[in-house]
Amino acid sequence: MPATVKLDDIIEALELAADETTYYLDAETGKVHLIPEEQAHLAEDENASLENLPEWEREIVVFSRSASMF
Repeated sequence: MPATVKLDDIIEALELAADETTYYLDAETGKVHLIPEEQAHLAEDENASLENLPEWEREIVVFSRSASMF
């Protein structure tokens, strides 16, 4: 069964959108996540190496690659 997404969360993300951030929707949980520009660029580059990134940053990039951007 698809996750329930709160319309208020989508509206808030759209209102707060800026050039240096990207928002991703986690289709499994229905949660909206803010992704900083640097991590969003790494997520878009499938050839980018994640080996030297700190754990927290690697988790953001891995999540971003599997989530839906809006």
